[in-house]
Amino acid sequence: SQDSTILLCTHDLAEAEVLAERVGILDRGELLVLEPAEDLKRRYRAATLEDAFFVATGKTFEQEDAEEGGED
Repeated sequence: SQDSTILLCTHDLAEAEVLAERVGILDRGELLVLEPAEDLKRRYRAATLEDAFFVATGKTFEQEDAEEGGED
């Protein structure tokens, strides 16, 4: 058996949780954390990966949406 790695980049954190063994949180090009989804949620005391993202980055949904060019 060969080891292999697949890098999946997505903003859909529910999809990442289902498909990935480990999830990384990137903020402005910096890898903040890389570990299994359950460990991330436990680390940040979060119910979802989205909640963990906001705790890890210190951002709110509105701040992230504005950075991504979302509308108010």
